[in-house]
Amino acid sequence: MLEDLEAGDIAATISSFYEKNGCIPPLKKSCLNVFEVNDFLDGLVGITTEDKQMFELKKMTKKCTVEDLNFLIRLIKGDLRMQAGSKPVLSALHPQAYEAFNSSRNVDKVIECVLTLRSNGDPRDL
Repeated sequence: MLEDLEAGDIAATISSFYEKNGCIPPLKKSCLNVFEVNDFLDGLVGITTEDKQMFELKKMTKKCTVEDLNFLIRLIKGDLRMQAGSKPVLSALHPQAYEAFNSSRNVDKVIECVLTLRSNGDPRDL
């Protein structure tokens, strides 16, 4: 397990061991929906003791495939690893945001400019 953890991906490590465990067999087909996941995460926020958190996580794990658990752990950690490059992300903000970023290499300034344009209702050039 320590070797897996050294790779730096806790979600992949947990999923790998979940797949091989004998206590809680992973489901073959996903049956979770977005509402269940959202309710679980909302409930987890209000739980302050580790024992209760583990109890709720174990309950949820019984409803998960290996992929579901991997995604769930990433949601909990806030580490979705979408592998989206800067071009599609910046282009979604503003058509010229990627060009502005390439010129300045200052993503904070580019986002600040986009937000200023939006708040002023002026969608023109950056």
